[in-house]
Amino acid sequence: MIDWRNFKQLRNVCAHRYGTLDYKIIWDIATDELLTVKRFFAGIVEKVDGED
Repeated sequence: MIDWRNFKQLRNVCAHRYGTLDYKIIWDIATDELLTVKRFFAGIVEKVDGED
């Protein structure tokens, strides 16, 4: 399950407190967590394409 609240909070930190970012953590999120989000949306796209 995707924790959308944390993704929203991450966006706010990146946008407003970018000077305090730990780039290793950001890299870990980009390489690990975003794959889960990509798979989630790919599943939605497949469902929508299958309905046509």
